[in-house]
Amino acid sequence: FIAVAKKMNIQVYELQHGITHSETELYTGEYQEEIDPDIFLNFGSKWIGNQFSVPLEKQINIGWAYNSWLLTKVNVKIKHNAILVISSPAISNQIINTTLQLANNYKDYLFNIRLHPQEALSKSQKEKLINIPNISVINNQNIDSLISVLEHQFVIGENSSVIYEALNFDKRVGKIMFNGLDSKKKIDDNIDGIEYIYSIEDFALFLSNTSNESKNFSGIYDTFDVEKFNKLLK
Repeated sequence: FIAVAKKMNIQVYELQHGITHSETELYTGEYQEEIDPDIFLNFGSKWIGNQFSVPLEKQINIGWAYNSWLLTKVNVKIKHNAILVISSPAISNQIINTTLQLANNYKDYLFNIRLHPQEALSKSQKEKLINIPNISVINNQNIDSLISVLEHQFVIGENSSVIYEALNFDKRVGKIMFNGLDSKKKIDDNIDGIEYIYSIEDFALFLSNTSNESKNFSGIYDTFDVEKFNKLLK
């Protein structure tokens, strides 16, 4: 579609659709004018960089329109004593094993595992979770992940974009750093608010930390700049 649009002299803009810390299979390689977007639209200033294989002069931060729109459309109640656990296909086993341990040690809390849209649990994985009263699996793709975020005060996972979306909504965010999960701290340089959970015991500190230290989430998801976006369309 991009190649055809370019042949017809149609400007092509690509919207950033997730957190990308470094080059991935999707973006790795040299920029090619004929098949790559004319402009890459970032949703926060922190994500302008070489990881998209798009020249910096072709990247424009327009902010994130979706969160402002979403907040005008929904009215959700926070589920108290509930933890949102963010999973993905590559780490299903680690997430399940970690959640089982946490649920066994923190029985007063409900652990809601949010599956990735492309993730499906195997029969053996499902059997592990059967009859565990304080674990549930959210596998309804009709429910936006941000709705799940808004319903919880605590959100944990590894490197998912949902983790950063939760920060944007001022949620308590923890990254799991054991059982084979190991988010590199350096990727979160200059991002406040993320707590690192190195053990089952650390989770108690995560739950009890009520520090009022000011957090600066500027640049993760910036306010949508309507004027700047409209100028791009003229």
